[in-house]
Amino acid sequence: MKTETATLLAAVVAAAASIVVLVATVAAQRQAELRVSYRKSLEPFVADLGNALHQIIATSQILAKTSDETYAKWREANRKAQAKLKELRPNLRYSLLGADDALRTLTRVPDWADHLRREPERFSQLMKDANRLLAQVDSVVRRGFVQGKPPRLLTRILLNHYSEACKTTFNAKQPVLTPDEEILKLFLDYGVSFGSVAPLTSDQVHDENDRSEREA
Repeated sequence: MKTETATLLAAVVAAAASIVVLVATVAAQRQAELRVSYRKSLEPFVADLGNALHQIIATSQILAKTSDETYAKWREANRKAQAKLKELRPNLRYSLLGADDALRTLTRVPDWADHLRREPERFSQLMKDANRLLAQVDSVVRRGFVQGKPPRLLTRILLNHYSEACKTTFNAKQPVLTPDEEILKLFLDYGVSFGSVAPLTSDQVHDENDRSEREA
């Protein structure tokens, strides 16, 4: 190979390498700018969002354990967190791409929890699903705020999965009860007892109703 040809080839390679480095540098700068922009879009809402999310779950869990005397206080706290998340959600629809349905589901958890608070098994399952959903939303917010990156595809799949799990748990059909069992459940739900006697069985409830009708 002639010296002139070798020199020209080396110059072409050097120029190509310079172009590649330039393109890579510009792309990296662009990515950095996008990350900063993404982070800034979340920054005004992160603190309130974190508080609202965790208060929704915490106060919802308390609803099943609270006494009648303190129920109103905790339900009000529950509603305030719910209202705050509803207020924040429209501002995050594009920032937290793929998480909007998850946030919508979490705004419904307080009402679902209140509805199921006297059904221990379904309530417990709802709160498990809601906590798993919260964990995924937390990871999305943390990734967006710390790294300036949108949710991963796998995270979006998990968000959808746990969101649907919450809905399925709430919408699950309850076992069909006989009329006597419905009466018994009503007594048990409201903690009805007669003196120191144990809660009535369904037959006892039925007999009690018959006696009341005869006396009437």
